[in-house]
Amino acid sequence: MFHRTALISLSLALTACTSGKDTDDTDVDTDMAGDTDMAGDTDVATDNTIVGIAVATPRFSILVDAVTKAGLAGALDGVTVFAPNNDAFEAIFMALGIDGVADLTPEQLTVILKYHVLAGSVDSTAAIAAANGAGTVGALGGSLDLSLDGSDLKVDGATVITPDIMASNGIIHEIDAVLVPNIVDVVTTDADLTVLTSALLAADGDASAPDLVGTLSGAGPFTVLAPVNSGFTALLTANSLTDLGGLVGALGMGTVIDVLKYHVAAGALFSPDVVSASSFSTLGGSVTVTVDGSMVTLNKDVSGFAGSNDSVVQVVDLVTSNGVIHKISAVITPAQNAR
Repeated sequence: MFHRTALISLSLALTACTSGKDTDDTDVDTDMAGDTDMAGDTDVATDNTIVGIAVATPRFSILVDAVTKAGLAGALDGVTVFAPNNDAFEAIFMALGIDGVADLTPEQLTVILKYHVLAGSVDSTAAIAAANGAGTVGALGGSLDLSLDGSDLKVDGATVITPDIMASNGIIHEIDAVLVPNIVDVVTTDADLTVLTSALLAADGDASAPDLVGTLSGAGPFTVLAPVNSGFTALLTANSLTDLGGLVGALGMGTVIDVLKYHVAAGALFSPDVVSASSFSTLGGSVTVTVDGSMVTLNKDVSGFAGSNDSVVQVVDLVTSNGVIHKISAVITPAQNAR
């Protein structure tokens, strides 16, 4: 679906977003009441929920399509949404070399959309206070950077052009760019990857301090093969262990760190890159690729250690600002003779 140049184009688009602003952007201080044509006219928006306002507003039509395809409409209740307008979506589609929402999977859309949503109601006053304070706020899909550029509120470099569009069940802030999370944002906020998150944090807490989280927050690009929780459960069960601490005790933290590195490759390897290769290199060694119809298996029939390998690729091409993530069904390890 994507090519190697897609991530480069996306990075350039994000850089352009953060390096300047449109002089026609609405000033935060002078437009605190929001867009009365959209939110205040009951003839336009008889449904004053977040979704209802978005549906009734032409410049949010692509956002509505994305939310609908991702199946997230029901989750937009009691939240704050930084809402990219159509121009913002068109810009990122061009950067990715795709035509629109139809070219993205629900999983890809979910990763991006969650990054635009805060739990609870955060109006512009609270957002500006955060920008003047810690400078970050936690979204459902990661950590957002808030800052001020003169009187303009910036979110990860995007400009809030219409703040405080008040809905009956939350708040909308219109922004001029689509926000894209990094690898760590995605991994640490995905309910299917909580054990992987724990493993990364445990590794970074070791005396060797490998700084895996810091590395995966960097510029990259990286490819992450992310084992889902059930993959770690299978590994623990195969070794008669009950938790991650037991795995560390059995294998040693050094080995666990090596295993985690084995799931990271330098560069952005999208699904066509993986499928076309019989093997590829990661930071921990070589991974084999077996294609059987629509099923792609990593390290099929490879004799690893600790009851791992034969990992099916379940979800592909989760695009991030610094690489790509593929969810896999099992923890993989190098061939025994490669260790």
